[in-house]
Amino acid sequence: MTHQELKISLIVPVRNEENSIRALLDHALRQTRRPDEIVITDGGSTDATPQIIEEYIKRGEPIRLIRERAAWPGRGRNLAAAQASHEWLAFADAGTCPAQDWLETLAEKAKCAPGITVVYGAWSPVTDSFFKECAAIAYAYA
Repeated sequence: MTHQELKISLIVPVRNEENSIRALLDHALRQTRRPDEIVITDGGSTDATPQIIEEYIKRGEPIRLIRERAAWPGRGRNLAAAQASHEWLAFADAGTCPAQDWLETLAEKAKCAPGITVVYGAWSPVTDSFFKECAAIAYAYA
């Protein structure tokens, strides 16, 4: 099985991410192994996040947007995972920029041995300000 035969849904919860969602989507769509679909749950954004996502959808990108009024990240992930079309799920958060081969590497690990059901990797948040750096540390240790 090649990594292209493994069908993967990328799951992303968002809320008020107008400043970071483009970077995540651009990184996801430039992966050496693109996700077969990206399922995004918007948890009640009051900024332009949903409109930005709709721009990508209108361009024909394989993105589905689920709108919920009050879905924090955990619930957003669960809602998107429940509506994913594929068995393999990859999870990312807005505010992160995965390496270009992130999904390909995970897919290759998934095929290493029969019976593998979970693979995972590390990620680094985008911390272009002191506040975001503190928030990332608090999120990681919460």
